Amino acid sequence: MIHSSEGGATTLEWVAGPSNGSQAEDPPISPELTAAIRAAIRGTGLDMQFQPIFQLGNWLVGDKRPVGYEALARFESDVPTDAWFRAAALLGLGVELELSAISAAVRRLDDVPTGRYITVNVSPNVIESLPFSAIVKRLTSGRVRLEISEEAVIEDYERFRSTIAGLRRQGLRIAIDDVGAGMASLKHLVLIPHDSIKLDLDVVRGVDHDPNRQAMVSVLVALSKATDAQVVAEGIETMSELVSLAELGVAFGQGYFLGRPAPLQKADATPSPHG
Repeated sequence: MIHSSEGGATTLEWVAGPSNGSQAEDPPISPELTAAIRAAIRGTGLDMQFQPIFQLGNWLVGDKRPVGYEALARFESDVPTDAWFRAAALLGLGVELELSAISAAVRRLDDVPTGRYITVNVSPNVIESLPFSAIVKRLTSGRVRLEISEEAVIEDYERFRSTIAGLRRQGLRIAIDDVGAGMASLKHLVLIPHDSIKLDLDVVRGVDHDPNRQAMVSVLVALSKATDAQVVAEGIETMSELVSLAELGVAFGQGYFLGRPAPLQKADATPSPHG
């Protein structure tokens, strides 16, 4: 169904009508959302925003220049971004939509200041696809990091390890995303060669006053040092969280407190409002 918001903007609904299934099932996908997904794959209605990533120690002493940016897909509707990708997967278009978002992100690489990088979220199915191989050939060495999510299902770890090893030889960097969210991310840490880990926001949220979260962060920092990997904290929302993470040895971070997702020029030029 399509509705107009009070401001006149067109919005899309996820469902075509009431679902007769259980609450655990995905609702039916509206024809309008299906059409919008197909348009986004062609590049229409898909935009990329970039959330800055900072070196926490530098930020605390006043150097608020980002070291990199996470590229985040945004669509021209009020349907949540994750719902777009979930719907696309149900339609058999998940790989195509993800490739479209990745292509849109890496096209901006020339606009990223020298010495900084971008990270893109990517699933194993996409990494092992032929179209992704073509995209990789166009990437600048060392300036792109691929984030593999906790939700990513890997059927054959040995084959995937081999694929990842090849990408790293080409200069791409691998990040394990959502670490601490569940057992899958810990398995990814052990079995997938990587260059950085990203602490899940549920680990970061309240780390300034929760001994259990502090203990988990300390363990992950120690593991990263042993494997020569960086640690990036996601979802930092307060100065107290930022300070606690820095004291625990987390070197890098991102979150609304440091900078919200924005068009690249704004993400690069706008200092933190808390500075």
